[in-house]
Amino acid sequence: MRKNRHAIARLVLSSAAGIFLLVPANMRAQGDEAGAQDNAAATGASFGQITVKHTSVAEVDSSHVRISVDMVTTPSRNVTVESVRLTGLKLNGMPVYAEAMHQPLDLVKGEETALPPIYVTARMRDLTTTAPLRQMIENQSVHVDAQVIASIKMSFLQKLALHSEHPRVSFPISQDVAVSVGSSPFERQAALGILSLVEVGLHGRAVAGDIRNMESPWVRELRSEARTNLFHVESSYKLRQRGTDFPVINDQLGFRLTTGQIITTAEAREPWAYDAEFLGKIKSGDVKLDKKSLEMQLISPGAQGSGATLQMTRGDFSVDERGDADKEDLIIKKVPKDSKDADKDDKDQFAKVTVRRRASPNAISVITLRTPLTQGGFHAAPATVVQQDSWDKVALYRLMIDSQNKASIEVIEISARRDGQGIHLDEPVDPSFYGSPIIVPEGVLGIVQDEQSGAFLPADIANAASEVPVRSQSGAGK
Repeated sequence: MRKNRHAIARLVLSSAAGIFLLVPANMRAQGDEAGAQDNAAATGASFGQITVKHTSVAEVDSSHVRISVDMVTTPSRNVTVESVRLTGLKLNGMPVYAEAMHQPLDLVKGEETALPPIYVTARMRDLTTTAPLRQMIENQSVHVDAQVIASIKMSFLQKLALHSEHPRVSFPISQDVAVSVGSSPFERQAALGILSLVEVGLHGRAVAGDIRNMESPWVRELRSEARTNLFHVESSYKLRQRGTDFPVINDQLGFRLTTGQIITTAEAREPWAYDAEFLGKIKSGDVKLDKKSLEMQLISPGAQGSGATLQMTRGDFSVDERGDADKEDLIIKKVPKDSKDADKDDKDQFAKVTVRRRASPNAISVITLRTPLTQGGFHAAPATVVQQDSWDKVALYRLMIDSQNKASIEVIEISARRDGQGIHLDEPVDPSFYGSPIIVPEGVLGIVQDEQSGAFLPADIANAASEVPVRSQSGAGK
Protein backbone atom coordinates (compact mmCIF):
# COMPACT_ATOMS: atom_id res chain seq x y z
CA MET A 1 0.00 0.00 0.00
CA ARG A 2 2.82 2.38 0.86
CA LYS A 3 4.40 2.15 -2.60
CA ASN A 4 1.12 2.83 -4.38
CA ARG A 5 -0.10 5.52 -2.03
CA HIS A 6 0.31 8.30 -4.58
CA ALA A 7 -1.68 6.34 -7.14
CA ILE A 8 -4.65 5.20 -5.11
CA ALA A 9 -4.96 7.08 -1.87
CA ARG A 10 -3.54 10.55 -1.65
CA LEU A 11 -4.87 13.86 -2.82
CA VAL A 12 -2.78 15.68 -5.37
CA LEU A 13 -2.64 19.41 -4.83
CA SER A 14 -2.35 21.51 -7.94
CA SER A 15 -2.45 25.27 -8.20
CA ALA A 16 -3.23 27.72 -10.93
CA ALA A 17 -3.83 31.43 -10.52
CA GLY A 18 -4.06 30.98 -6.76
CA ILE A 19 -6.76 28.29 -6.94
CA PHE A 20 -6.09 24.96 -5.22
CA LEU A 21 -7.81 21.82 -6.45
CA LEU A 22 -7.99 18.34 -5.00
CA VAL A 23 -7.97 15.46 -7.46
CA PRO A 24 -7.48 11.71 -7.02
CA ALA A 25 -3.95 10.77 -8.06
CA ASN A 26 -3.77 8.76 -11.29
CA MET A 27 -6.84 6.74 -10.35
CA ARG A 28 -8.74 4.85 -13.04
CA ALA A 29 -12.46 5.52 -13.16
CA GLN A 30 -14.75 2.52 -13.43
CA GLY A 31 -18.49 2.45 -14.01
CA ASP A 32 -20.51 4.38 -11.46
CA GLU A 33 -17.47 5.60 -9.58
CA ALA A 34 -16.22 7.57 -12.59
CA GLY A 35 -18.84 10.20 -11.89
CA ALA A 36 -18.07 10.06 -8.18
CA GLN A 37 -14.40 10.61 -8.88
CA ASP A 38 -15.03 13.57 -11.16
CA ASN A 39 -17.58 14.98 -8.76
CA ALA A 40 -15.17 14.56 -5.85
CA ALA A 41 -12.49 16.46 -7.70
CA ALA A 42 -14.91 19.22 -8.61
CA THR A 43 -16.90 19.50 -5.38
CA GLY A 44 -13.97 18.69 -3.24
CA ALA A 45 -12.36 21.20 -2.95
CA SER A 46 -11.59 23.92 -5.10
CA PHE A 47 -11.69 27.24 -3.35
CA GLY A 48 -9.56 30.35 -3.30
CA GLN A 49 -6.32 30.32 -1.43
CA ILE A 50 -6.71 31.15 2.26
CA THR A 51 -4.61 34.13 3.29
CA VAL A 52 -3.84 35.77 6.62
CA LYS A 53 -5.30 39.27 6.55
CA HIS A 54 -4.50 40.62 9.98
CA THR A 55 -3.18 39.68 13.41
CA SER A 56 -3.75 41.33 16.75
CA VAL A 57 -2.25 40.95 20.20
CA ALA A 58 -5.29 40.12 22.31
CA GLU A 59 -3.54 39.62 25.65
CA VAL A 60 -0.04 40.18 27.00
CA ASP A 61 1.27 39.75 30.53
CA SER A 62 4.31 38.28 32.26
CA SER A 63 3.11 34.71 31.65
CA HIS A 64 1.89 34.68 28.05
CA VAL A 65 1.02 36.50 24.84
CA ARG A 66 -2.23 35.58 23.06
CA ILE A 67 -2.50 36.51 19.39
CA SER A 68 -5.55 36.43 17.13
CA VAL A 69 -4.94 35.38 13.50
CA ASP A 70 -7.62 36.52 11.05
CA MET A 71 -7.86 34.79 7.66
CA VAL A 72 -10.00 35.30 4.56
CA THR A 73 -10.78 33.35 1.41
CA THR A 74 -12.69 33.98 -1.82
CA PRO A 75 -13.89 30.56 -3.02
CA SER A 76 -14.08 29.62 -6.66
CA ARG A 77 -17.13 27.47 -5.95
CA ASN A 78 -19.62 26.77 -3.18
CA VAL A 79 -18.05 24.51 -0.58
CA THR A 80 -18.35 23.78 3.14
CA VAL A 81 -15.17 23.93 5.20
CA GLU A 82 -15.47 21.92 8.41
CA SER A 83 -12.19 22.96 10.05
CA VAL A 84 -9.01 24.90 9.39
CA ARG A 85 -5.69 24.51 11.16
CA LEU A 86 -2.24 26.01 10.86
CA THR A 87 0.64 23.56 11.23
CA GLY A 88 4.30 24.40 11.52
CA LEU A 89 3.30 27.97 12.36
CA LYS A 90 6.10 30.49 12.87
CA LEU A 91 5.77 34.18 13.71
CA ASN A 92 8.96 36.03 12.82
CA GLY A 93 10.63 32.62 12.92
CA MET A 94 9.29 31.75 16.39
CA PRO A 95 7.50 28.34 16.50
CA VAL A 96 4.04 28.59 18.08
CA TYR A 97 1.00 26.34 18.37
CA ALA A 98 -2.30 27.54 16.91
CA GLU A 99 -5.66 26.21 18.04
CA ALA A 100 -7.70 24.71 15.20
CA MET A 101 -10.89 26.33 13.93
CA HIS A 102 -13.61 23.64 14.19
CA GLN A 103 -16.62 25.73 13.18
CA PRO A 104 -18.27 24.56 9.92
CA LEU A 105 -18.50 27.39 7.40
CA ASP A 106 -20.42 27.54 4.12
CA LEU A 107 -18.39 29.39 1.48
CA VAL A 108 -20.18 31.06 -1.43
CA LYS A 109 -18.54 31.24 -4.83
CA GLY A 110 -16.91 34.60 -5.52
CA GLU A 111 -17.65 36.12 -2.12
CA GLU A 112 -14.77 37.03 0.19
CA THR A 113 -15.40 35.30 3.49
CA ALA A 114 -13.72 35.98 6.80
CA LEU A 115 -12.93 32.79 8.68
CA PRO A 116 -13.38 32.64 12.46
CA PRO A 117 -10.16 33.77 14.14
CA ILE A 118 -7.52 31.25 15.12
CA TYR A 119 -5.74 31.93 18.40
CA VAL A 120 -2.06 31.49 19.13
CA THR A 121 -0.61 31.45 22.64
CA ALA A 122 3.10 31.98 23.32
CA ARG A 123 4.00 31.17 26.92
CA MET A 124 6.92 33.13 28.33
CA ARG A 125 8.21 30.05 30.16
CA ASP A 126 8.83 28.32 26.81
CA LEU A 127 10.71 31.20 25.15
CA THR A 128 14.45 31.54 24.71
CA THR A 129 14.07 35.16 23.55
CA THR A 130 11.29 37.73 23.26
CA ALA A 131 12.87 39.34 20.17
CA PRO A 132 10.26 38.04 17.65
CA LEU A 133 7.43 39.39 19.80
CA ARG A 134 9.13 42.74 20.31
CA GLN A 135 9.65 43.05 16.55
CA MET A 136 5.94 42.36 15.97
CA ILE A 137 4.89 45.16 18.28
CA GLU A 138 7.58 47.68 17.33
CA ASN A 139 7.12 47.23 13.57
CA GLN A 140 3.36 46.53 13.76
CA SER A 141 4.01 43.76 11.28
CA VAL A 142 4.88 40.06 11.47
CA HIS A 143 6.09 37.47 8.96
CA VAL A 144 3.86 34.39 9.03
CA ASP A 145 4.99 30.97 7.81
CA ALA A 146 2.66 27.97 8.09
CA GLN A 147 0.95 25.11 6.33
CA VAL A 148 -2.82 25.62 6.05
CA ILE A 149 -4.89 22.43 6.27
CA ALA A 150 -8.61 22.69 5.58
CA SER A 151 -11.01 19.79 6.08
CA ILE A 152 -13.90 19.87 3.64
CA LYS A 153 -17.39 18.40 3.65
CA MET A 154 -18.02 15.73 1.04
CA SER A 155 -20.54 12.99 0.41
CA PHE A 156 -19.73 9.40 1.30
CA LEU A 157 -19.33 8.45 -2.37
CA GLN A 158 -16.91 11.31 -2.91
CA LYS A 159 -14.88 10.21 0.11
CA LEU A 160 -14.69 6.70 -1.34
CA ALA A 161 -13.45 8.12 -4.62
CA LEU A 162 -10.70 9.94 -2.73
CA HIS A 163 -9.95 6.92 -0.50
CA SER A 164 -10.20 8.99 2.65
CA GLU A 165 -12.51 9.20 5.64
CA HIS A 166 -11.45 12.83 6.10
CA PRO A 167 -10.72 14.72 2.84
CA ARG A 168 -8.54 17.77 3.25
CA VAL A 169 -6.54 20.27 1.26
CA SER A 170 -3.23 21.78 2.31
CA PHE A 171 -0.96 24.49 1.03
CA PRO A 172 1.81 26.72 2.41
CA ILE A 173 1.61 30.39 3.28
CA SER A 174 4.49 32.83 3.75
CA GLN A 175 3.57 36.49 4.02
CA ASP A 176 3.99 39.71 5.97
CA VAL A 177 0.89 40.67 7.96
CA ALA A 178 -0.15 43.80 9.83
CA VAL A 179 -0.26 43.61 13.63
CA SER A 180 -2.39 45.69 16.00
CA VAL A 181 -1.80 46.05 19.74
CA GLY A 182 -4.63 47.85 21.47
CA SER A 183 -5.84 51.19 20.18
CA SER A 184 -3.12 53.57 21.33
CA PRO A 185 0.69 53.98 21.41
CA PHE A 186 0.46 53.75 25.21
CA GLU A 187 -0.82 50.14 25.01
CA ARG A 188 1.99 49.20 22.64
CA GLN A 189 4.59 50.71 24.99
CA ALA A 190 3.05 48.87 27.94
CA ALA A 191 3.31 45.58 26.03
CA LEU A 192 6.95 46.29 25.14
CA GLY A 193 7.65 47.06 28.80
CA ILE A 194 6.32 43.65 29.84
CA LEU A 195 8.47 41.92 27.21
CA SER A 196 11.56 43.82 28.41
CA LEU A 197 11.02 42.54 31.95
CA VAL A 198 10.57 38.99 30.64
CA GLU A 199 13.79 39.29 28.63
CA VAL A 200 15.67 40.24 31.80
CA GLY A 201 14.43 37.02 33.38
CA LEU A 202 15.68 35.04 30.40
CA HIS A 203 19.25 36.25 30.77
CA GLY A 204 19.94 33.47 33.25
CA ARG A 205 19.51 30.89 30.51
CA ALA A 206 22.44 30.01 28.32
CA VAL A 207 20.38 30.33 25.13
CA ALA A 208 18.56 33.53 26.08
CA GLY A 209 18.53 36.13 23.34
CA ASP A 210 19.68 33.69 20.66
CA ILE A 211 17.16 34.35 17.92
CA ARG A 212 18.74 31.67 15.72
CA ASN A 213 17.51 28.89 17.97
CA MET A 214 14.11 29.69 19.45
CA GLU A 215 13.04 26.18 20.44
CA SER A 216 13.45 25.14 24.05
CA PRO A 217 16.11 22.47 24.81
CA TRP A 218 13.32 20.06 25.74
CA VAL A 219 11.56 20.48 22.39
CA ARG A 220 14.85 20.00 20.52
CA GLU A 221 15.51 16.81 22.48
CA LEU A 222 12.03 15.47 21.80
CA ARG A 223 12.38 16.23 18.12
CA SER A 224 15.62 14.26 18.07
CA GLU A 225 14.05 11.32 19.90
CA ALA A 226 11.23 11.20 17.33
CA ARG A 227 13.64 9.81 14.73
CA THR A 228 13.99 6.51 16.58
CA ASN A 229 11.04 6.33 18.97
CA LEU A 230 8.12 7.66 16.92
CA PHE A 231 6.25 5.92 14.10
CA HIS A 232 3.77 6.93 11.44
CA VAL A 233 1.07 4.24 11.72
CA GLU A 234 -0.78 3.79 8.43
CA SER A 235 -3.92 1.62 8.59
CA SER A 236 -5.75 0.69 5.40
CA TYR A 237 -8.76 -1.44 4.53
CA LYS A 238 -11.05 -2.04 1.57
CA LEU A 239 -14.72 -1.29 1.06
CA ARG A 240 -16.57 -2.82 -1.89
CA GLN A 241 -19.41 -1.00 -3.59
CA ARG A 242 -21.10 -2.33 -6.73
CA GLY A 243 -18.22 -4.61 -7.62
CA THR A 244 -15.41 -2.10 -7.10
CA ASP A 245 -12.92 -2.08 -4.21
CA PHE A 246 -12.07 1.24 -2.59
CA PRO A 247 -9.02 1.32 -0.30
CA VAL A 248 -9.45 3.68 2.68
CA ILE A 249 -6.45 4.99 4.61
CA ASN A 250 -6.14 6.22 8.19
CA ASP A 251 -2.98 7.95 9.49
CA GLN A 252 -1.98 8.13 13.14
CA LEU A 253 1.09 8.09 15.35
CA GLY A 254 2.64 5.39 17.49
CA PHE A 255 5.54 5.49 19.93
CA ARG A 256 8.09 2.99 21.22
CA LEU A 257 8.69 2.43 24.93
CA THR A 258 11.89 1.14 26.53
CA THR A 259 10.19 -2.28 26.72
CA GLY A 260 10.27 -2.41 22.92
CA GLN A 261 6.47 -2.26 22.68
CA ILE A 262 4.95 0.28 20.31
CA ILE A 263 1.78 1.97 21.55
CA THR A 264 -0.89 3.43 19.28
CA THR A 265 -4.63 4.03 19.48
CA ALA A 266 -7.25 1.33 19.52
CA GLU A 267 -8.70 3.06 16.45
CA ALA A 268 -5.65 2.15 14.37
CA ARG A 269 -6.64 -1.55 14.63
CA GLU A 270 -10.23 -1.02 13.36
CA PRO A 271 -10.58 2.53 12.00
CA TRP A 272 -14.00 1.94 10.44
CA ALA A 273 -15.48 1.10 13.87
CA TYR A 274 -14.85 4.66 15.10
CA ASP A 275 -16.38 6.55 12.17
CA ALA A 276 -20.17 6.80 12.41
CA GLU A 277 -20.67 7.52 8.71
CA PHE A 278 -18.45 4.71 7.39
CA LEU A 279 -19.68 2.17 9.93
CA GLY A 280 -23.27 3.16 9.17
CA LYS A 281 -22.74 2.51 5.46
CA ILE A 282 -21.21 -0.87 6.26
CA LYS A 283 -24.03 -1.93 8.59
CA SER A 284 -26.71 -0.66 6.23
CA GLY A 285 -25.38 -2.83 3.42
CA ASP A 286 -24.48 0.12 1.19
CA VAL A 287 -20.86 -1.07 1.14
CA LYS A 288 -19.19 -4.31 2.15
CA LEU A 289 -16.16 -4.36 4.44
CA ASP A 290 -13.34 -6.76 3.60
CA LYS A 291 -11.87 -7.34 7.07
CA LYS A 292 -9.12 -9.52 5.62
CA SER A 293 -7.87 -6.49 3.70
CA LEU A 294 -6.74 -4.72 6.86
CA GLU A 295 -3.09 -3.71 6.62
CA MET A 296 -1.05 -1.78 9.14
CA GLN A 297 2.32 -0.28 8.33
CA LEU A 298 4.93 1.38 10.52
CA ILE A 299 7.08 4.09 8.97
CA SER A 300 9.80 5.79 10.98
CA PRO A 301 10.02 9.57 10.46
CA GLY A 302 13.80 9.17 10.50
CA ALA A 303 13.63 6.72 7.60
CA GLN A 304 11.69 8.82 5.08
CA GLY A 305 12.43 7.63 1.56
CA SER A 306 14.59 4.71 2.70
CA GLY A 307 11.90 2.09 2.20
CA ALA A 308 12.20 1.01 5.87
CA THR A 309 8.52 0.14 6.26
CA LEU A 310 7.25 -2.64 8.52
CA GLN A 311 4.06 -4.45 7.50
CA MET A 312 1.64 -6.44 9.64
CA THR A 313 0.62 -8.80 6.83
CA ARG A 314 4.28 -9.62 6.18
CA GLY A 315 4.68 -10.71 9.78
CA ASP A 316 6.98 -7.85 10.77
CA PHE A 317 4.85 -7.24 13.86
CA SER A 318 1.69 -8.31 15.67
CA VAL A 319 -1.04 -6.10 17.13
CA ASP A 320 -3.04 -6.69 20.29
CA GLU A 321 -5.87 -4.56 21.65
CA ARG A 322 -5.85 -3.64 25.33
CA GLY A 323 -8.98 -2.54 27.13
CA ASP A 324 -12.45 -2.09 25.68
CA ALA A 325 -13.45 1.08 23.86
CA ASP A 326 -16.67 2.59 25.14
CA LYS A 327 -19.59 2.21 22.74
CA GLU A 328 -22.47 4.39 21.65
CA ASP A 329 -25.60 3.18 19.86
CA LEU A 330 -26.79 5.09 16.79
CA ILE A 331 -29.87 4.52 14.62
CA ILE A 332 -29.24 4.51 10.88
CA LYS A 333 -31.30 4.10 7.75
CA LYS A 334 -30.77 0.71 6.16
CA VAL A 335 -30.36 0.23 2.40
CA PRO A 336 -32.34 -2.78 1.07
CA LYS A 337 -30.21 -5.22 -0.92
CA ASP A 338 -32.39 -4.86 -4.01
CA SER A 339 -32.19 -1.07 -4.02
CA LYS A 340 -29.32 0.99 -5.43
CA ASP A 341 -30.70 4.23 -4.03
CA ALA A 342 -32.22 4.39 -0.58
CA ASP A 343 -34.02 7.62 -1.41
CA LYS A 344 -36.07 5.82 -4.09
CA ASP A 345 -37.20 3.02 -1.82
CA ASP A 346 -40.61 3.50 -0.31
CA LYS A 347 -40.06 1.21 2.68
CA ASP A 348 -37.60 2.76 5.06
CA GLN A 349 -35.76 0.32 7.29
CA PHE A 350 -33.62 1.24 10.27
CA ALA A 351 -30.85 -0.51 12.15
CA LYS A 352 -28.82 0.10 15.29
CA VAL A 353 -25.12 0.73 14.85
CA THR A 354 -22.67 0.58 17.74
CA VAL A 355 -19.85 3.09 17.24
CA ARG A 356 -16.74 2.98 19.40
CA ARG A 357 -15.55 6.07 21.22
CA ARG A 358 -11.98 7.19 20.73
CA ALA A 359 -11.65 8.60 24.25
CA SER A 360 -11.92 5.37 26.26
CA PRO A 361 -9.66 4.79 29.30
CA ASN A 362 -7.07 2.04 28.73
CA ALA A 363 -8.28 1.35 25.16
CA ILE A 364 -5.06 1.15 23.16
CA SER A 365 -3.25 -1.06 20.65
CA VAL A 366 0.06 -2.67 21.56
CA ILE A 367 2.40 -3.55 18.70
CA THR A 368 5.13 -6.14 19.19
CA LEU A 369 7.96 -6.28 16.66
CA ARG A 370 9.11 -9.66 15.36
CA THR A 371 12.69 -8.40 15.58
CA PRO A 372 12.85 -6.19 18.68
CA LEU A 373 14.91 -3.02 18.66
CA THR A 374 17.49 -3.34 21.40
CA GLN A 375 18.07 0.32 22.27
CA GLY A 376 16.06 3.47 22.76
CA GLY A 377 12.42 4.02 23.53
CA PHE A 378 10.53 6.44 25.76
CA HIS A 379 10.44 5.82 29.50
CA ALA A 380 7.08 5.91 31.25
CA ALA A 381 6.60 8.55 33.92
CA PRO A 382 6.86 7.28 37.53
CA ALA A 383 3.66 6.59 39.44
CA THR A 384 4.08 9.66 41.66
CA VAL A 385 3.92 11.90 38.57
CA VAL A 386 1.08 9.97 36.92
CA GLN A 387 -1.02 10.32 40.08
CA GLN A 388 -0.94 14.13 39.99
CA ASP A 389 -4.15 16.05 39.31
CA SER A 390 -2.55 18.31 36.70
CA TRP A 391 0.63 18.82 34.67
CA ASP A 392 1.78 22.35 33.91
CA LYS A 393 3.74 21.29 30.84
CA VAL A 394 3.18 18.32 28.53
CA ALA A 395 4.60 17.80 25.06
CA LEU A 396 2.73 16.29 22.11
CA TYR A 397 3.82 15.24 18.62
CA ARG A 398 1.90 16.15 15.49
CA LEU A 399 2.12 14.10 12.26
CA MET A 400 2.11 16.37 9.22
CA ILE A 401 1.69 14.89 5.72
CA ASP A 402 1.92 17.30 2.82
CA SER A 403 0.45 17.01 -0.67
CA GLN A 404 3.56 15.18 -1.87
CA ASN A 405 3.09 12.47 0.79
CA LYS A 406 6.10 13.65 2.78
CA ALA A 407 5.68 13.23 6.52
CA SER A 408 7.21 15.49 9.14
CA ILE A 409 6.90 15.94 12.88
CA GLU A 410 6.02 18.99 14.96
CA VAL A 411 6.38 19.21 18.75
CA ILE A 412 4.07 21.43 20.78
CA GLU A 413 3.80 22.20 24.50
CA ILE A 414 0.52 22.66 26.38
CA SER A 415 -0.85 21.79 29.84
CA ALA A 416 -3.14 18.94 30.92
CA ARG A 417 -5.12 17.68 33.88
CA ARG A 418 -6.67 14.50 35.17
CA ASP A 419 -10.29 13.88 34.14
CA GLY A 420 -11.66 10.82 35.90
CA GLN A 421 -9.74 7.84 34.52
CA GLY A 422 -8.33 9.80 31.60
CA ILE A 423 -6.24 12.84 30.67
CA HIS A 424 -7.82 16.13 29.59
CA LEU A 425 -5.78 18.39 27.29
CA ASP A 426 -6.27 22.04 28.25
CA GLU A 427 -6.06 23.15 24.60
CA PRO A 428 -7.88 21.25 21.83
CA VAL A 429 -5.78 19.49 19.22
CA ASP A 430 -6.76 17.82 15.93
CA PRO A 431 -6.55 14.33 14.35
CA SER A 432 -2.91 14.84 13.34
CA PHE A 433 -2.06 14.35 17.06
CA TYR A 434 -3.93 11.04 17.48
CA GLY A 435 -1.57 8.36 18.80
CA SER A 436 1.00 10.85 20.11
CA PRO A 437 2.57 10.16 23.48
CA ILE A 438 1.63 12.66 26.19
CA ILE A 439 5.04 13.46 27.67
CA VAL A 440 6.13 15.25 30.82
CA PRO A 441 9.81 15.85 31.69
CA GLU A 442 9.81 12.65 33.76
CA GLY A 443 8.45 10.42 30.98
CA VAL A 444 5.31 9.34 29.14
CA LEU A 445 1.93 9.78 30.86
CA GLY A 446 -0.29 8.32 28.17
CA ILE A 447 -1.55 8.63 24.60
CA VAL A 448 -3.71 11.15 22.71
CA GLN A 449 -7.04 9.60 21.67
CA ASP A 450 -9.14 12.51 20.42
CA GLU A 451 -9.22 16.32 20.25
CA GLN A 452 -9.07 16.83 24.01
CA SER A 453 -8.65 13.44 25.66
CA GLY A 454 -5.98 10.87 26.33
CA ALA A 455 -5.59 7.52 28.07
CA PHE A 456 -2.99 6.63 30.69
CA LEU A 457 -0.66 3.75 29.92
CA PRO A 458 -1.88 0.46 31.44
CA ALA A 459 -0.21 -0.14 34.81
CA ASP A 460 1.75 -3.23 33.77
CA ILE A 461 3.17 -1.52 30.68
CA ALA A 462 3.94 1.71 32.56
CA ASN A 463 5.69 -0.13 35.40
CA ALA A 464 7.87 -2.08 32.99
CA ALA A 465 8.89 1.09 31.14
CA SER A 466 9.45 3.47 34.07
CA GLU A 467 12.79 2.30 35.41
CA VAL A 468 14.67 5.51 34.58
CA PRO A 469 13.36 9.08 34.07
CA VAL A 470 13.37 10.11 30.42
CA ARG A 471 15.38 13.28 31.18
CA SER A 472 16.40 15.51 34.04
CA GLN A 473 14.46 18.58 35.08
CA SER A 474 17.26 20.82 33.85
CA GLY A 475 17.29 19.01 30.52
CA ALA A 476 13.62 19.78 30.14
CA GLY A 477 14.29 23.45 30.23
CA LYS A 478 12.36 23.98 33.46
